[in-house]
Amino acid sequence: GDEILEEVVDAFVSRTLSAGDTLCEQGVPCDAFYIVAQGKVGEYRATPGKDSPVPRPDAPRSKVREICAGESYGDSALYADLTESEADDYYPSTCVAASPVVVLMLRGDAFAK
Repeated sequence: GDEILEEVVDAFVSRTLSAGDTLCEQGVPCDAFYIVAQGKVGEYRATPGKDSPVPRPDAPRSKVREICAGESYGDSALYADLTESEADDYYPSTCVAASPVVVLMLRGDAFAK
């Protein structure tokens, strides 16, 4: 059992963000799962464009929630290949560091192994 746990831990990459840094953008292909290790991340959503999952640059964004240490985001990156829905292929919102943040990132293709 320990070998599997070590493989999972090794698959995660640590990223450090400053307050105001963008972690991921709404409408961009969802390729990574994140766990907030330290700090807080604000999650914001705008109305998507008419022909695209990406919102217009001037579209107003509303705050969905604050993602705190120990919470995760982007889990659809882990199973996007398993679902029929194209909505799962894109980040549903934009995440911005609300403070200095450390996240653990797991790329979706690392999980597929």
